[in-house]
Amino acid sequence: MTRFASVLLLFFIAGTQAAMAQAELVIPVTDAEAQQVLQFDEADELSHADLSWKSSGRIRVAKINLAALRLNGEYVQFTPFPDVEPIVMISHGIGGEYGRTWTGERYTGRIEGIPTAAEIEQEFARGITPMATHLGTDQSIEVSDGMLASIKQTLNEEFGRVNKVTLSVGNILMDARTREFLLDPDLQENESFLINPKTGNKKYIKGLEASYKWLVEKAGDEYPCEKRNTRTLEIALEERGNMGGFGGAAGSNQADPKTGRPEFVDDKTGHVTNSLKGYVVESSHGATVALPCKPEGDVIDRMIAFREAHGEESDFKDYERVKKLPPSADYFESVGGMIADKGSHPFQASDPAQAEKNLKHNQSVRNYRISPLLRHPEYVLIYELDKDRYHEMRTFDVHSYDPENLPEFEPTGLDRKHERLRKENEAHVEAAKARRDARNKSRGDK
Repeated sequence: MTRFASVLLLFFIAGTQAAMAQAELVIPVTDAEAQQVLQFDEADELSHADLSWKSSGRIRVAKINLAALRLNGEYVQFTPFPDVEPIVMISHGIGGEYGRTWTGERYTGRIEGIPTAAEIEQEFARGITPMATHLGTDQSIEVSDGMLASIKQTLNEEFGRVNKVTLSVGNILMDARTREFLLDPDLQENESFLINPKTGNKKYIKGLEASYKWLVEKAGDEYPCEKRNTRTLEIALEERGNMGGFGGAAGSNQADPKTGRPEFVDDKTGHVTNSLKGYVVESSHGATVALPCKPEGDVIDRMIAFREAHGEESDFKDYERVKKLPPSADYFESVGGMIADKGSHPFQASDPAQAEKNLKHNQSVRNYRISPLLRHPEYVLIYELDKDRYHEMRTFDVHSYDPENLPEFEPTGLDRKHERLRKENEAHVEAAKARRDARNKSRGDK
């Protein structure tokens, strides 16, 4: 072997070792392990069947390396499938609001030539906006300071997204034995919620009382008032705006000229008060309602009784209040989002040739999606949707098309293709459900 060839070989080996040293985000699992977690719950198994059809089988079960996501300033790689060249990124760790977002910067598949924040500032200092190049003009634009700051922020955000990659990171409390979702009794706000242990969905208890009142009155019944109560209006309600429309509250609204807080004037005495006599003020997530009373009994029990009395199914019986955690309770981290193999252009260039080039580039981008399983959120489905099978937009709902009521509309060829794909997808999922039912029956499972 010549010395030149030896040097090349050493460079190749060094490069390969460097690539191998990068932390890999995807942790493979065996087929047996994947099958076990998918078959644990029908929702996960049928979701896999649905996405398997939409991706034409381009799907796998895996885990995500949380330790790699926590790296800061180091290279990591994402290999969605064994036959895909790793997508290399610089990890900026997990942070953002509530510490639930991983951010990375694309190293391979980058779009070069995108201005940095400093370069954008320099362009504005010269009196030419960075947009000028993309708009095909070098004309200076005069704007107010406020608008200038807004434009800079927008440009930084738009250009910053070109090579940026983000994933959401969830922290889920579950019973490791039964795989049911739980509320943490150590978190005070969880006293205000109910949770469906099978789905993880939450309901706000105070908001349910208003919903119950609405349902009762909609049915033509009188809202029961076994228990009268009075509650002082919270200072937190001062930003609620006009507090009128409480229906039945004596007096009218006015605001304190010094504090701007809402006040209520008794029409009979003229006294100013911050209370609604005989009313309970409930506040939940930006919405405020005044209820004339609080009926006896748990609102969940009343909701269930109301639904059953009207012959309706109710899922409220599936919800639970916060309770003492079982010994097998644990937090599980889940990861979700999408990683593309190339960056995306933020703007279409005014030059038709460049615009066509940008469009072709974006069409050639391959998107790899990451979805956590419902009952085993530490596992994910990684898949690549088949563009010929999956369509996010339905231009026409052929299924509900009625030529008598909509004579001016008629499904197009694309509409009929979407309808055919929808039926094929439904048939595929139904077949998977039938196989699951037959398997469970042969095992003696419920």
